[in-house]
Amino acid sequence: MKSANKSRWALHTKNPLRAAVIITVALCCIGCSTSPKQKGPNNSDTYWMYSPDSLSIHPLSRFTQPKGKTGWRVVVHVEFKDGDDYACRGTGALDVSIYAKNGRLLATKPISLANAAGNYKLFDPVTRTYQIVFDGIPEESELVNVQATYTEPGSKLMRSNKHTVKNYK
Repeated sequence: MKSANKSRWALHTKNPLRAAVIITVALCCIGCSTSPKQKGPNNSDTYWMYSPDSLSIHPLSRFTQPKGKTGWRVVVHVEFKDGDDYACRGTGALDVSIYAKNGRLLATKPISLANAAGNYKLFDPVTRTYQIVFDGIPEESELVNVQATYTEPGSKLMRSNKHTVKNYK
């Protein structure tokens, strides 16, 4: 009688285990499915609801040394945030300026974010920032100061605080 009860118990425990395995495998397959291709913002003349409310130079900005080139490369990460404090994209004109330690302007890059393809190319979906690259920064540079200015369609001007990027040679 004990062995009959044991076999019934084994029968009841196999089904929930089998169901759990099937559900786990199904969830893994669903989780690994491909996501739809990113289309970027729509080309529209209407006001963009979640437009940038602020911009800043992200702390991920850094010096790197490009292979086969003289001088340093500075990769600047510019972050836009909407009114709800979420990272977002912009569609206006972005100017990023880089200054030497003594305050001398080294370079300025004017960037149009109105073009959907160009906007998508500069935007990093992992960090949710725009990556702007400056090459040819003088080799003796210990640090640079970076500032961004953004003009939204409709003439709303925003300026980031200056952010210091140190060279940890």
